Amino acid sequence: MNSNERGVSDVTLVEEAAPRRDDLPLVGREEIVSQLHEAVRGGQGRGAVLIGARGVGKSRLVNEAGALASGGDWVTIHVHPSTALKSMPLQALSIALAAAGLPVPDNPAEALTILAQLRMRRQLLVCVDDAHLLDAACAGLLLQAARQKICRVVAAVTQSPQSEEVLALWKEGWLRRISVPELPFTKAIALCEAVLGGPVDFSTAARLTAFAQGNLVILRDTLIGGQEEGFLISRDGLWTDAGSDPAPTRLTELLEPRLAGLSSDGHTALEMLSLAGSTALSLATQLATCHIWEELEERGLVRILHDQSGTPQIAVEEFAGRVTVARMPLLRRRRLMSQLVSAHLSQDHEEHRINARLTLWRQECDGKLPERNLLTAARRAWWDMDWRAARLLAEEAWLTHRTPHARRVLGQMRASRKATAPPDPGPPATLTATARVHSIVIPSAYAQTQPSTARETPAIGALLLAGQCDDAWQKARVLLKQDTPHTVARAGAVAQAALLQMGRPRDCMDLTPQLSQALDRLRDQDIVGCDVLTIPALTAYAQGLAGTASQAIPRLTQLAAQAALARNTVVADRAGLMLAHLLFESGHVAEAHRIYGTAKADDDVIPIQQIARAGALVTALHLADPSAAETAYSNLQACWRPDHQPTTAKIAIAAHQLRQGRSQPALQTLHNAAHSALRYGAYSDLAHIVHLLSRTGRASLAAEYCGEWTEDLQGTIDRIRIAFTHAMATRSAEAMAACAEQFHTAGTPLYTAEAWAVTSRLHRKAGHAREATSAARKCAAAQANYHGIPTFLLHAIEEAEPLSHREREIAHLAATGHTSQEIAARMTVSVRTVDNHLYRIFRKLGVPNRRALATLLTHPK
Repeated sequence: MNSNERGVSDVTLVEEAAPRRDDLPLVGREEIVSQLHEAVRGGQGRGAVLIGARGVGKSRLVNEAGALASGGDWVTIHVHPSTALKSMPLQALSIALAAAGLPVPDNPAEALTILAQLRMRRQLLVCVDDAHLLDAACAGLLLQAARQKICRVVAAVTQSPQSEEVLALWKEGWLRRISVPELPFTKAIALCEAVLGGPVDFSTAARLTAFAQGNLVILRDTLIGGQEEGFLISRDGLWTDAGSDPAPTRLTELLEPRLAGLSSDGHTALEMLSLAGSTALSLATQLATCHIWEELEERGLVRILHDQSGTPQIAVEEFAGRVTVARMPLLRRRRLMSQLVSAHLSQDHEEHRINARLTLWRQECDGKLPERNLLTAARRAWWDMDWRAARLLAEEAWLTHRTPHARRVLGQMRASRKATAPPDPGPPATLTATARVHSIVIPSAYAQTQPSTARETPAIGALLLAGQCDDAWQKARVLLKQDTPHTVARAGAVAQAALLQMGRPRDCMDLTPQLSQALDRLRDQDIVGCDVLTIPALTAYAQGLAGTASQAIPRLTQLAAQAALARNTVVADRAGLMLAHLLFESGHVAEAHRIYGTAKADDDVIPIQQIARAGALVTALHLADPSAAETAYSNLQACWRPDHQPTTAKIAIAAHQLRQGRSQPALQTLHNAAHSALRYGAYSDLAHIVHLLSRTGRASLAAEYCGEWTEDLQGTIDRIRIAFTHAMATRSAEAMAACAEQFHTAGTPLYTAEAWAVTSRLHRKAGHAREATSAARKCAAAQANYHGIPTFLLHAIEEAEPLSHREREIAHLAATGHTSQEIAARMTVSVRTVDNHLYRIFRKLGVPNRRALATLLTHPK
């Protein structure tokens, strides 16, 4: 029976043919959705192929494409291939057609006819998930349908297409190829908030995001399972974890399909590697054959890495490893541990004897170990930011051996984690704190056990805490000349913070080799405090301030994720606040606000609280969120201390006052902050104040603060801030345009847009209409990359002289190819009048001729 006999034209289409919409919120995919819209609804579009790794959200995007074509004269057919259906020609398409209330074809030609007849009645979209699993008949049918324009197709491909037909869909240009990368770290954090329906503690969100390793399905099920099983809880409106590792039942069910058909030896190898996390490839091949590891790699359960020395390592996927360990029976776990211990120790390598994970296995399997082994492994784990393993090893050393040495090490670790001391630990270690406006670091001291030179570090930390960065730097310089790595590392953390506050990021980076050497020497000797672990983050942050934010942001993201995954919330939150500042400067206001608002607010260091809450206030103001701004302002006031007032907090208060129209209190706040910064050498803070004054129309006042100190600035943005102030004060359009170009190069879209807005206004006042319009267009292009509300200076661009109604008509006709004579005849005016209008239009829009006018009106950016 052919399709006509089946009465295709009489079939009532099932409007609910599409599957249930995925409950994964669509976050951070705006550009891809825009491309899909053009591919599906655009005049020339035939569809698209979405290509990306497993779990990046392609299925969700396929469903979104179906939603774009829903209703009206469109009908959407959803095809879901699978491995089981691949051996059954046309079965996947037949099921989809039946679900849509259409006849079931017997062969590809009949299926093509059904689709063609349906296309005569309505627009047709075929959505295919996992298109690489299509059988040859279905794949060939889709290719023919695309070639003959019978329907539009949106297909998702997880891996390189196996069939030539699927490959030809985009290789031959029939469908648009759209890559779907992993969701950026900060966008994935936003996804956590969207799934849970409220803000998520930054370190928790970072840990869960790192755990999922870009797989949004795993992230979603971790979040939902965490709610269901209680390891994610809401405290005071902020989601956080209860201290347990994420391994809910949903994740176990998610892993099962990837283990289907895996051999018993494969399961054992996966369990061993899950316990180890990673191991040298040479040792792995002793535990299982190469064939087994290759099979696990093909299933995406393990991957090959290289350590710092270049030695190949085999590592388990984070998700698969944690789920495997969580569901492993205790006796089997211990038996596999014993095998791993024997395999490691058989290599007779000292590194294996002090490895933290191996030491924990030996302690669990064999019982009492020497104190030296336990404490050395504990230090190694601490330096690797695996604080949980470090604490367990140190506690075991104290409980087993009860020596003063073990007590001291455990006291240091618990002080670093701000935890309760162990039974009879002796005097607790002392925490002292310091911070800078943008760079966050907490020097901690164990003065009872450290050399006298090391005891001076709390003193210079106190200077920095009081805002006296120049004095702190001068004293830190003396300590950096010591030969004791303990002193050098702790003084270096203070020195880096002081230099950054002084506007000298390049000098901060110059300390890196010396500090790295000191840290390497300390790894086997002692535990200093969490401040030294922030040195890599401070270095990355300095790179961002020196002009390479595009490199600093990924590095800070990596450090925050690494620390969060190891449950080192101190380092994660410090790196997060630095990351938030660079994100804000880069125009990602909402992402910065999310981090500022969810970083640990219960930090012992008052300036850390103030910096986080001040950042939340400023970003809320830029998002025009009055409720969030008032909350942040109240939180900032709650932790306000007369003796601890970072300039960041003062600037935030002034910005809030300006937004409320309270100019005089705001100016007084900035005036006091400027004099304090000038007195103590906090020149980076002073550059920020000067820039803010200029941006609010007080360039003359701002210029009065500028002096010789500006020559010491090394930060790229800080130097442009000063140049911007001088250009504003002198009303130089050329100098302001140069600032705009420099801000653009530095990757600060808001400041770029503001500088172009001022440039446009200055040119307009000088009668340079073409230059004014050109600057206005550049302002609009820069503003498109700034995701916040227009600021004071951006409103200046709205003063541009608009085209009149008659001029807009003539401009449109000229841009679409009409001659002056044709325009004159249509509008019943003279040709001379048309030419005069065109002359004024060219001047206002800053274009030289009709061709440029056409380009501008059809491509305004």
